[in-house]
Amino acid sequence: MEPIIDGVVLAGGQSSRMGKDKTQLSLPSGMRLIDRAVLLLQTVVNGQLWISRPWNYTTPGDNDLLDIEPFEGPLSGIARAMTSSHADFLAVMAVDLPNLPMDFYQRFKPYLSPHVEAILPQSARHRQPLAGFWSTHLVSDLIGFRQMGGRKVDTFLNRHTVKWVPVPDAWLSNVNTPREWQSWLDHQERD
Repeated sequence: MEPIIDGVVLAGGQSSRMGKDKTQLSLPSGMRLIDRAVLLLQTVVNGQLWISRPWNYTTPGDNDLLDIEPFEGPLSGIARAMTSSHADFLAVMAVDLPNLPMDFYQRFKPYLSPHVEAILPQSARHRQPLAGFWSTHLVSDLIGFRQMGGRKVDTFLNRHTVKWVPVPDAWLSNVNTPREWQSWLDHQERD
């Protein structure tokens, strides 16, 4: 039986280092980062798809989940989606990962198993816990972790069974500052 997969785009950050809302940045194709993230998740989600937004987001839509408290980090958005979910897995995607290939989630889907609590990418240089699949069975531990003041994603994941899947380093590049964004755009023009 095929697992039920819900999805969440993590777009609840302040974008303070960028100086403006990262979700609205336009790719060379004209598509916004937020729209690309939704498209990637739509390739695998067979349940609900949400966008995690900041607590003070002024124009929420039907698929927006607002953080309950301000500036609580990505675990807040993941927890919010998990508590709303009735799926087996949650496909998670940070909005600021413009290099993930369009078939990223399809490539990771074969690793889904009741014996693995998260399936996430790692390159030779680093791991990316905010792109991949999280078992929704983690919800009670995640809520407890957050209630005890836990905010670090890596600290939470170290308590669980994670399948780290090797990927090219370029896939995991994220953009947090105007300089990183411009460098990413310049690189796209050269390719």
